[in-house]
Amino acid sequence: MSKKDVKPWTTLTQLRKEQGLTQQDMAEAMHVNRISYQRWESGEFEPSIEIVLKLADFFKVSTDFLLDHENGTAMTPEEVEELAQAENAIHKVVKKYTKKN
Repeated sequence: MSKKDVKPWTTLTQLRKEQGLTQQDMAEAMHVNRISYQRWESGEFEPSIEIVLKLADFFKVSTDFLLDHENGTAMTPEEVEELAQAENAIHKVVKKYTKKN
């Protein structure tokens, strides 16, 4: 996704505020510094897929909800490819840890 397509993560900000949390609280929960977290909320940078998953788990919401795709927003072909690559990486990690148990 190009930087011009990035919009502030209003859903992320809303969820944080609903929980009564500060950006510092969230940064600590995600194991990043406050500036990094603030840049995600402002749309200046995008969090990694791993962080998106952590955020969704933290707030008990779907990644679609967090990424604001539940409102019918269509993904670009580049986003679809990026998501497919991320899913493949996740499946590899799950498979690796599933074999250990």
